[in-house]
Amino acid sequence: DAGRIALNYHSPHRASQIAFKHPDEMTAEDQGNVAILFDSFEHLVDPGEVLRQVYDWLHPEGELWIGSIGWYNFMASHCTGNHIPIPWCQLIFSEQAILKTIRTLLRRSDYVPNMWEEMEGLDRWDNVKTLKNRPGEPLNMMSLRKIRKTLQSSPFELVDFKVRGFGGKANKLARYLAPLAQIPWLDEVLHSYYAALLVKRKDKWN
Repeated sequence: DAGRIALNYHSPHRASQIAFKHPDEMTAEDQGNVAILFDSFEHLVDPGEVLRQVYDWLHPEGELWIGSIGWYNFMASHCTGNHIPIPWCQLIFSEQAILKTIRTLLRRSDYVPNMWEEMEGLDRWDNVKTLKNRPGEPLNMMSLRKIRKTLQSSPFELVDFKVRGFGGKANKLARYLAPLAQIPWLDEVLHSYYAALLVKRKDKWN
């Protein structure tokens, strides 16, 4: 339902081009060769279970591509857009300070609600005690290390896991710092994105 709502809100002209199906509705006839988890892995409450589900939805030798960010990424709090425009705010402030700031901001007379707040109301944040339970988009707060371990322990074979630094022609400093994203531990804070490729091998398939 959330996918349909977001699509209709942002790109209503494409609504007829995309079909949605609940995981419980998937059957053997729905198996495919490629699955993509794009900018969504950080929101999975139980990533291991989702990986097992996707494994069942793919043919042998089917590929799963995942692209996302780890918890120490500069915008991983998902509060830097409408609410707290401070990179790495989840590392600078406590969760309680962040949540209190958001609740205060929402009550300002000049605040402009986003799509979800228009639909669910500004009080959707009132009883939130942790960013893990963000309204509408929970966060698993997984580091790159934990993400890699979760992928490795899944039924898939982890073929590739790349961590990318910041880039772009407009920011010279970002280009200079980009190589640091390949250094263990520094990559947690200085990565802009990670991409993983997993394959469902025939010898593992039942």
